[in-house]
Amino acid sequence: MESGKPGEIPKLEDAAKRFIEDLKARGLSSDTIKKFELLTTELSARFPSWCVDQFTPDDLGKFREKWKVSASTARKKLERLRSFFKFCLERKWIETNPASSLRAPKEISIEKKPYDTAELEKIAWAIPLFPRKGIYGEDNRERIKAFVSVLRWTGLRIRDVVELKRSSIDEKFITVRTHKNGKPVQLPVHPEMVEALAKMNGVEYFFWSGEGNPKSCVGDWQRTFRRLGAVAGVHTHKAKVSFSPFDTP
Repeated sequence: MESGKPGEIPKLEDAAKRFIEDLKARGLSSDTIKKFELLTTELSARFPSWCVDQFTPDDLGKFREKWKVSASTARKKLERLRSFFKFCLERKWIETNPASSLRAPKEISIEKKPYDTAELEKIAWAIPLFPRKGIYGEDNRERIKAFVSVLRWTGLRIRDVVELKRSSIDEKFITVRTHKNGKPVQLPVHPEMVEALAKMNGVEYFFWSGEGNPKSCVGDWQRTFRRLGAVAGVHTHKAKVSFSPFDTP
């Protein structure tokens, strides 16, 4: 009462629970929420039984020093850390955001160039070398060919192709809401892509059963592209996050 703060200052664990519930109420994706949960769990393990108003920039600086991650990952974790303490600040549990003064690490951006004609030809050559039948009896080669065709002619990320629905495609356009930013994207279709997708047997989705977490299916396709790259003799880092289109549809 004398300090002028409205109510009791919560423990870190309690504030983190409130924060996660707020993220869910805002409709953020489950993957995004899991990343925040991981960060707050790490913070609680490092500072057990602390109240949120005990933190100083130096405390959080020491916390960050323990991160054994790349510069890009550290930058994202710092953004999440700032978001959590911003939430506490808005609830008037703290007077200042102790994470706001932490400077982001320097990140060296490496340009990812699209596959060129020779690389695309090597990938096409490698597809018939895969085992024909998958564990569920589906035609592996046709599935990979269709997946690669969508990646090539749309430039979508692997996650977006995994979650591609039949209802998203008509005679002229493919319309998706990208996983990265949630914004709707409309792209012209290409005859090669339409022909390849026509051979897929999925009910709602082309490349995913629709059951469980799509992240596991994304991991399966990333492993497939590593194998495909090894056979074709091309770098698969381009397909790990995105597969840039060589031609304009």
